[in-house]
Amino acid sequence: MTAIPQSKITVDKETVESNLRKRLTNVLMRNGKKRLAERIIQGAFKRLALKLVSQFPDKPLKGRIAENQLLEEILEIARPRIEVRRRRIGANHHQIPVELPLRRQTSLALRWIIQSARSRSENTMEARLAGEFNDILLNEGITIRKRDELHKVAEANRAFSRFRWN
Repeated sequence: MTAIPQSKITVDKETVESNLRKRLTNVLMRNGKKRLAERIIQGAFKRLALKLVSQFPDKPLKGRIAENQLLEEILEIARPRIEVRRRRIGANHHQIPVELPLRRQTSLALRWIIQSARSRSENTMEARLAGEFNDILLNEGITIRKRDELHKVAEANRAFSRFRWN
C-alpha cells in the first residue's frame, strides 16, 4: 500500500489579514445580516481610500491588498497593550494591570471601532466607519481615547502589578 502524502499546512499573511476582515464583519453584523455588514465595510474602505488619496496624494492604494494592509495598520494603532483586572487582596479590591494576548487586543480594538463608529453623527454607517478609520490613522477619535484611557488607568495602578502572580 502506498502512504497518503501528508500536506503541509501553511498560513500566509493574506489569509490572516482576511481573517481580520471576517472578524470585523462579524462584530459589525446585526441580526445575521452578514452581506449587509460586508457591503458596509467595502463602502467604508472605498470612502477611506478617497480620503487618503486626497490627504496623501503620494501614497498609491491598490485594491484588496491595500484594504487588508490598511485594516492591519488601523488595528495596530487601535490595539490596547495592557488592561486592568480587579482582584481582591485582603479586604480591598485592586485594579491590577495585565498584559493582553494579541487575540484579546484585536477583539477589544474591533469592538471599540464599531462602537465608536455607531456613536458618530454621519448619515450612513459607511461614512461613520470610514470616518473612524481615518481618525484612527490620524491618531485621534473615540477609539484612540478609549485606548489611551485604559493605558492611563493601567499606568496609575502600576504599583499593584506585583499582585499579578499571587
